[in-house]
Amino acid sequence: MSGCVIGVAHTGITVSDMSRALNFFGDGLGASVSIPILYDDPMFERITGVPGAQIEIAYAEFPGHRLELLRYTHPVSQTPNLAQPSDPGHFHLALMVEDIDKIITKLGRFGFTSAGPVVHVQEPAFSVIYTYGFDNLVIELMDHSAPPPAPLASQ
Repeated sequence: MSGCVIGVAHTGITVSDMSRALNFFGDGLGASVSIPILYDDPMFERITGVPGAQIEIAYAEFPGHRLELLRYTHPVSQTPNLAQPSDPGHFHLALMVEDIDKIITKLGRFGFTSAGPVVHVQEPAFSVIYTYGFDNLVIELMDHSAPPPAPLASQ
């Protein structure tokens, strides 16, 4: 059938520091990362609509999904994305993990903080939390690998 979506190619995130992003997604989250390549062909201005676009691009490969990391070398913007989760157009990356507490500790070494304590959902059983880091990046962690703790009995 023509005119239909047949799959997802990748998800793109613009970052301010490519080395930090590759270190985080590679060493922090275990993705396979590529070497960044600078693209300065005028075609990228036409694709993005950004005048004079020159973009350093690398990829972080997760099981079943490719994350495209972009750092604009021209024009250079210092305006961070300040959108909050309640703002239209806000973006977050949700990752399926095992041992959510261990992942949260690991993310802390990369400057990420949790929105609060891990939430344990009983039905269906999973644990979940938003974490916040550099470039206002929001990573949601979802752990379906172990049953959440049983609710406390009322006394």
